[in-house]
Amino acid sequence: DGVKMNDSFGLGSNGYPTIRMPFSYDALSQVTVEIAPFDVIYSGFTGCNINAVTKTGTNEIHGGAFYDYGSDSLQGDSLEGDSIASPSYSDKRYGFNVGFPLLKDTVFGFVSYEKYEGSSIFTRGAIGSGAINEVGLRQEDLDEIVRISNELYQYDPGPVPTSIPEEDEKLLVRLDWNINDAHRLSYTYNYNDGNFFAESDGDLNEFELQNHLYEVGTELQSHVLSLYSDWNDKFSTEIRYSYLDVDNRQNSLENQTGAVGG
Repeated sequence: DGVKMNDSFGLGSNGYPTIRMPFSYDALSQVTVEIAPFDVIYSGFTGCNINAVTKTGTNEIHGGAFYDYGSDSLQGDSLEGDSIASPSYSDKRYGFNVGFPLLKDTVFGFVSYEKYEGSSIFTRGAIGSGAINEVGLRQEDLDEIVRISNELYQYDPGPVPTSIPEEDEKLLVRLDWNINDAHRLSYTYNYNDGNFFAESDGDLNEFELQNHLYEVGTELQSHVLSLYSDWNDKFSTEIRYSYLDVDNRQNSLENQTGAVGG
């Protein structure tokens, strides 16, 4: 709809400026893939541009809703014949979209909302713990490390992490105004805020306790105002104003509790 949704700093893994897709897929009416387009309206990318257009309201009220759910109780409890201790978690995703007329044949609205409530899963554990990834560390040695950290250094490294709640929320609002047969005004607002939790060190042979984890999150807000005008059969114009605000955050879990760190 006229605002670029690129990974501005190149630090993500999905190409978006956000943790996940910044808008609900149900909000889209069409998607086009353009290979090296030669057009003055495109910039800030190389190779391929994916253009997404959101749905609009009509004279008919239309929409949809969805819900999906998953949890540890719906997955297997063994790996290659060996019993494993799966982290306790649940995932649910729900949302709706609705298009409607505000003034018949003239003003239309469209709203899309989606919420994800899930878990960041951690599968490391000490020898004999039954974790999916058992690191070469005995439970008694781990207990001794935690005791020394607390008593000698007055630092609580936290428990062995298994799952931590994460979430993602998306909202899109679009208004269209048919001013007359030759001019149309469109406004789109998009909001997304999501996070997940990750280890500070990613090697599978390393053991990390919960206070060594950190939150990765992004909040995005965008506004797009477009005026489309057909002056005659051969001449038309498009005037567009767009604004994008992205707030990235990386916060250690211990810093979130106000204990230690930065």
